[in-house]
Amino acid sequence: MLLNKATGQLYWDSESCVFGSASDANDEADILNDDGNEDDFIAVALGFFRPQPSASETPSADAMDALPPLDDDLRDILGRPNFACIRLANLFRKEGAVIASKAEDEQAHVIHWMLGLRLKHGRENWREHADRAIDAAIAAQRKEGES
Repeated sequence: MLLNKATGQLYWDSESCVFGSASDANDEADILNDDGNEDDFIAVALGFFRPQPSASETPSADAMDALPPLDDDLRDILGRPNFACIRLANLFRKEGAVIASKAEDEQAHVIHWMLGLRLKHGRENWREHADRAIDAAIAAQRKEGES
């Protein structure tokens, strides 16, 4: 593991995991050995290392330009706390969606669904489409419960 003294960034010395950019490392880097150093443990425990994306996984400038500007609707969608997703996740499960029972999975599914509607129908219409889909699913489940 390398520590860049100038930036304070840690670098894993294998090609599979990196924090920061290996090109940022400079002559002032220290090598931190696996000697039980507390800093090594903290860095790993905090999850400072992530798999380095392959060239095919790195987004192009065009893909990044395709993202809409962050507005109130997107903040509402992307900032939705996991506990606010439970009811919708349960509704989606009853409709046949396979969602793990972890709050993070429920949150991811709901946010993904809402974001898809926002991107497909635009800022003005996505909530209307979401409301209609939710109302239809609830009505279908009520009808199924009556039979």
